[in-house]
Amino acid sequence: MIDNFRTATWTCEREARPVCSGLPADFRVRRVVRVSHVQLPVSTLRGRIVWVLGGGDLATALRDEVDRAGARMEGKPDIVIDCGIPVLEAFLQAKRLDSERPRQWLCVLPAPVDLRDTRDGGARAGLAKALGREWAGCRARVVNLHAGWRAADAARGIIDELGEADRAVEVWIGPGEREVAALAVETVPAGGHWPAHPIALFTGGTRGITAEVAKAIAERGPATLLLVARTAPGLTPLDEDAERIRLKTLLGRDGRRVTPKMIEDALRPLRTAEEARQNVEAMRQLGAEVEAYAVDLADAAAVRALVDDLKSRHARIDLVVHGAGVEESRLLPDKDEAAFNRVYGGKAEGGLALVESLDPATFFVSMGSIAGRFGNAGQVDYSAANEAMSQVCQLRPRSLHVSWTAWGGVGMAVRGGMETLLTSRGVELLPPGPGARLLCDMISHGTSGEVVVAGRLGDFQSPALHGLLDSVELVGDRAVARRKMSVATDEWIVDHAIDNVAVLPGVIGLELMIATALAANPRGRYAGCEDVTFSAPLKLHRDDPVDIEVRAEPDEDGAYACSLRSARTLKNGRIQVTEHFAARVQLGEMPLLPSLPSSFFPEERLSQKDIYRRFFHGPRFQVLRSAEALAVQGLLAEAVVEHAPIAEGLVSDPLVLEAAFQAAGLHRMAIEGVMALPSAIDAVELVRPAVEGDPLNIVVVHRGGAYDIDVDGAEGRVMRVRGFRMVEKGPLDPGSRFPPPEGGWPSAAMAVSSEASSKLPPGELASLTARGTDRRKADRVAGQLAANEAVAALLPGARFTVARRDSGQPVVEGAVAVEVSITHVDGEALALAVRGAHAGIDMEKVEPRADVFADEWFSAGEREWATTDTDRTAAWAVKEAVLKALGMGMALSPREVEVLAPRGPGWLRAEGSVTVRLRGEAAARHAELGGAPLRVRVGHFDGRVVATVVFAA
Repeated sequence: MIDNFRTATWTCEREARPVCSGLPADFRVRRVVRVSHVQLPVSTLRGRIVWVLGGGDLATALRDEVDRAGARMEGKPDIVIDCGIPVLEAFLQAKRLDSERPRQWLCVLPAPVDLRDTRDGGARAGLAKALGREWAGCRARVVNLHAGWRAADAARGIIDELGEADRAVEVWIGPGEREVAALAVETVPAGGHWPAHPIALFTGGTRGITAEVAKAIAERGPATLLLVARTAPGLTPLDEDAERIRLKTLLGRDGRRVTPKMIEDALRPLRTAEEARQNVEAMRQLGAEVEAYAVDLADAAAVRALVDDLKSRHARIDLVVHGAGVEESRLLPDKDEAAFNRVYGGKAEGGLALVESLDPATFFVSMGSIAGRFGNAGQVDYSAANEAMSQVCQLRPRSLHVSWTAWGGVGMAVRGGMETLLTSRGVELLPPGPGARLLCDMISHGTSGEVVVAGRLGDFQSPALHGLLDSVELVGDRAVARRKMSVATDEWIVDHAIDNVAVLPGVIGLELMIATALAANPRGRYAGCEDVTFSAPLKLHRDDPVDIEVRAEPDEDGAYACSLRSARTLKNGRIQVTEHFAARVQLGEMPLLPSLPSSFFPEERLSQKDIYRRFFHGPRFQVLRSAEALAVQGLLAEAVVEHAPIAEGLVSDPLVLEAAFQAAGLHRMAIEGVMALPSAIDAVELVRPAVEGDPLNIVVVHRGGAYDIDVDGAEGRVMRVRGFRMVEKGPLDPGSRFPPPEGGWPSAAMAVSSEASSKLPPGELASLTARGTDRRKADRVAGQLAANEAVAALLPGARFTVARRDSGQPVVEGAVAVEVSITHVDGEALALAVRGAHAGIDMEKVEPRADVFADEWFSAGEREWATTDTDRTAAWAVKEAVLKALGMGMALSPREVEVLAPRGPGWLRAEGSVTVRLRGEAAARHAELGGAPLRVRVGHFDGRVVATVVFAA
């Protein structure tokens, strides 16, 4: 029967819904999860005063590190590092510092060794979180250390955590690893299996929230409920009118004047007993067997004695719900040691005594609070007690700590106007009935560890972890992030000014939307975006801050629909709200976008100086280093990105996308003579982060009014952009236009064959399939399709025919000075069409090529560097492409085309150029065709190598 309260293995579903009828729509169960997070730069400690509280090897190593960092340890501290002192001592130390508060309070938690050690560390963590809420200008942080980390190394990691730019409140650090706390939606199925007759112990169980849970358990069937509280239930119903008369007589026996307050004070414990009596009666009416016990939970010895007694009189205890607790909200100067112990004792001391007394099979529930998870001003003791029990439940198996939001109509939130205060802070209250049933569902499904149950939390939540967001509010499955942005606070934005007005870059707007989606689903991994629109520029005038709101909400397909809006107060006092950007953000897997075919555009180099003499970007956004080749159909460019001048910890590589945007914009400038700005993207995929400072190769292909863009680094694919569109801003000044080369901008196009052979005229299809094997027929059809598409892209609207010479070389009839080259492998073909030049293309599947093959076709120099199957395949593809460009194919010997050693290892991971040397008849044929320089490019794509060769006619 005990096993019916089982431990469940959870998987995070895409979309969680409220799990009990009656819960407000925006309530969710969320689990505290760890997500990797970048370590931000450390601010200097030189001249600061740092206190290290505690002893042991770690504290000693920390003091050594503090001294090495140039800080002092005497005087009023700027920074306090709590390395393990008792929580009461930490509380008293904080009280002494309240008048001159430190800028930082770090609570360090080594890996726990037992439940008591865990409880004490959690208490210090809760105290630290509450100090961070109560002390304006003080940043509090809890630093959890990985087990087994050497003290000296851990000390250096702790010092790194003093970098004030990072707003994380709770972190886990270890060798080469750093994680931060986040909240992820978790689905709790309704119903579940319930034992036939559970025996459940409740502390604080006669009143308030815990009594509601006890009644919810009784509603599920016969149960034995053991209720423990300081005040025993009344034996008979309370008649308040009669009791007032009795108390007035009793209090006035010695002739004292009896005031209404005196009577109210005397009535209070009687009302408490009456509330407990009514709850016990309600549980019995539901069919439960009820036993009540009066015990002070702060007395650990009494708690242990009671549990031992109950275990001796009952066959087992299936479930314990620890709901006892005291809350006294006062700021630090108004709390004393006795007040701290009153709040801390029953929850944390009694809670640990309970846990240590229970059998391992007993399921234990701790009724916690968001004050422990997030901290709260005036509640350092309450936060300490709740976080202490949270840590205990995370270490003990078969234990659940629920950090509840405030409950409506019952419990502490209804006392002394607290309910009004909480709702004014934006906290949504939890209805007691649905909340109690939800806990029963979690118990029946064995939910363990720590979860947070809340709707809107107002200002309770931790600050945003992203460096460009001020706050993030979780509302149901949605996230709403905010940022107040201005030229003064975001200096980097002046490098993105159009007509002397700073404009938020679209790539940064997209970054903010992605970060907000990740806040809604921190278990996700950013993969890419679809349906991106840049509908209105967000302008920042020098003295005019703008309030930005970003929303992310899951849609039916599992993506997150995101939008970015601004609110600006106009001179007439009206607030103007504008939606600037929108996107669907994918946080799982995107279908891998295929790479663009190996592209060749004749070399027309543009330097960085040439580029940014036209563009409006300042130094932080000058990511293009050069354009290596430029043609009517696209360009090849090189870029280098550094994100640190904008912000650390960016998740979407926005400057890589900016480089793609600028490369396409540069093409539009050069070919059409206009300045254009981003307007939309069909899809963008981040394959892997770029390496900061390393060169990136960019391929831009213009297709029917839109651009497809590939960005690759030394390790291969980085980003893919498809369907990038721009809106024209206006023509360039005549003096700023790029002068076209003699004869105009070169033209080249490449096409991949499709399977739609119906695109071919019947006669043409018949001639291509009249002879040969099925494979040869498929290759010829694919080649013809690719050739037709490549020439059509080069000559839109022109009438032409791609025919074959007797040698098999394709020839374009009906178009002057256009050449096309075709290659095919396994029924897939590529075609390269150029105007005013000779072209060759070859595609080869990477496969074993034996030494005898190399001896036959490679020179000694080629054999020296081409030692792998990939290198040999690439060299062979280059040879074939050169022979096709010479118009001779295998009529010339491949040995007369030597591929010189490429530049360094990994040369094929990203598309690049290579150099060839011609000999004999190949050299003579090249001279006969004019002898213009050969432009050779080669790339490795999904197990195939593609080489292209072009030289001027």
